[in-house]
Amino acid sequence: ARPSAPTLWMLGEGSVLIHLAPYFISEPLSAVQKLGGPVVLHCSAKPVSAHISWLHNGKRLDRNMEQIKIHQGTLTILSLNPSLSGSYQCVANNSIGAIVSSPATVSTAVLGDFGSAAKHVVTAEEKSTGFIGCKVPDSDPKAEVRYKIRGKWLKQSTENYLILPSGNLQILNVSLEDKGSYKCAAFNPVTHELKVEPTGRKLLVNRPSSDDFHILHPTHSQALAVLSHSPVTLECVVSGVPASQVYWLKDDQDALLGSNWRRLYSHLAIDSIDPKDSGNYSCVVGNKSGDIKRVTYMVNVLENASISKGLQDQTVSLGATVQFTCEVHGNPTPNRTWFHNAQPVHPSPRHLPTGNGLKISGVTLEDSGLYQCVADNRIGFAQSTGRLEIIKDSGLKPVIITAPASAKVVDGDFVTLSCNATGVPVPVMRWYDRHGLITSHPLQVLRSKSRKSHLRPGGFDLEPVYFIMSRAGSSSLYIQAVTQEHAGKYTCEATNEHGTTQSEAVLTVVPFETNTKAETVTPSDPPQNDKGDNTEAGLLSSFPVKERSSAVDSATRENASGASVPDAPIILSPPPDLHIRYLQPWSGGRGKDGGLPINAYFRELDDGVGLVGSWHTVRVPGSENELHLTELEPSSLYEVLMVARSAAGEGPTCHAYLPNEQR
Repeated sequence: ARPSAPTLWMLGEGSVLIHLAPYFISEPLSAVQKLGGPVVLHCSAKPVSAHISWLHNGKRLDRNMEQIKIHQGTLTILSLNPSLSGSYQCVANNSIGAIVSSPATVSTAVLGDFGSAAKHVVTAEEKSTGFIGCKVPDSDPKAEVRYKIRGKWLKQSTENYLILPSGNLQILNVSLEDKGSYKCAAFNPVTHELKVEPTGRKLLVNRPSSDDFHILHPTHSQALAVLSHSPVTLECVVSGVPASQVYWLKDDQDALLGSNWRRLYSHLAIDSIDPKDSGNYSCVVGNKSGDIKRVTYMVNVLENASISKGLQDQTVSLGATVQFTCEVHGNPTPNRTWFHNAQPVHPSPRHLPTGNGLKISGVTLEDSGLYQCVADNRIGFAQSTGRLEIIKDSGLKPVIITAPASAKVVDGDFVTLSCNATGVPVPVMRWYDRHGLITSHPLQVLRSKSRKSHLRPGGFDLEPVYFIMSRAGSSSLYIQAVTQEHAGKYTCEATNEHGTTQSEAVLTVVPFETNTKAETVTPSDPPQNDKGDNTEAGLLSSFPVKERSSAVDSATRENASGASVPDAPIILSPPPDLHIRYLQPWSGGRGKDGGLPINAYFRELDDGVGLVGSWHTVRVPGSENELHLTELEPSSLYEVLMVARSAAGEGPTCHAYLPNEQR
């Protein structure tokens, strides 16, 4: 496989470290061994620093397995047993990625048994051709065929006896001396096991009786599948006529014309068959009387899997879409398997095999590494490797990955619309309603009316109350005590220096049923209360919404419990406008509610574009009297709000502006 482009690392003045993607120098080869015998598989890769590991049937092989020893790129099976047979692959990996080799099949050598012979007596005419059929038993590897003729072994063809590739025996120019006993035998070259036909055949030789002729083998048409570039012999054993009267046709044309085929007695042979040699071959025999007989071979030349257009190295930005192309050929048509760093690529919405390629959408850093296309058609394997490199610092236009969902809510309910987006740099999130940009302010929420006062007869309409909370690439729009004025279309917008993307949602508000208690209406996404996260720097940890209560409810609770309701806490010493590092001690008023948390809200004022950044929340435990704001932008102005909270509600709000020099 061709190596991918190297990666250069600058180590210092005058020194460069070059990282090459791994590639194979040699891959393991299939092996057949007898039970208990040793098997050695070799694998080597470059650069030499690449680490070699092994897979057995697709699973990582434990180096501590009994009967297996692994040393560098060599795997040794000390004693083969059925559990150790199967598919073996080596994996080469380094800091750039990993690749997997073509599989090597390790199998145990076997030799089957002979079946019963169909004919025990065979006849042949003197000075003609004799034929002894043999059904060779299954064998791995292929068995060597031998014959025991009148008690003597024949291991190879002679001038008078031809052991055909099929295992059958052809006797040329039969004489009376050829009569007698013939037994076919099969020899396994790995196990050295020899099996002989139990009964064999007896050949009788007759004197020529007539001018009749026959095709002794094959007796009917044959479908033959052969591997490309292998030697092939199309057998045609005839009696009653000389070999010179046997003709071969390919698709009804002379098979010898303009081809690499040649005659071998009455047979047709080729040393290396080519895919273009596929077709129908007929052995045609005739006599002086004009009688014609024929038998046909339907030859299908199988081709190893091959890749005509392989993978190319690619360098892309985060979030981009990548297309690897892998054009494969072979007979039968190969299957494609995709690997990423030696692991199979499972189809998903982001990793989608398409025709002759693999499409990767929205690439992340985890998608970097080495990709392989492996073509397999059971005849052979082919593979191509390409590297995917991700540029971390390039920009990317925002993409909204979670759009706000349209909602239908009850008048007076609490509503949350959420929106998430990606992009490089991380996009700024903004919300719009039918009036334009929504610029929420915590003071709006802190001064909002309770829901029950809105529901009472004669109550006044609520002013629009919005609150936006945002973190990197994520934003939520909260609407407290929604009214008909809030109904309509809302737009989430994600913006960075490379572009803007928007997504819309529709809010439908239905009237509140007056005979339904307000407490039974479930908000669509209730905010967290102060009993949740009390960490010192819990950014975006809660939405500062009052408990839905009223003076009537408070009085009811006081009468029921017999205890007085504590006053709202107050901040005794507000911080100066340009300094917020220290919060002065505050009092919780009377009762036991002193020391409850303070909520601080801050946002950056961006004078460059005339827009205001999103509000962020910091919650300070009551035991602390200091607030730290970190990671503020240089040369920026920040607006800060603080409010102390207790079970009775919020106290007075402190409002300050903080330049970066004061942080």
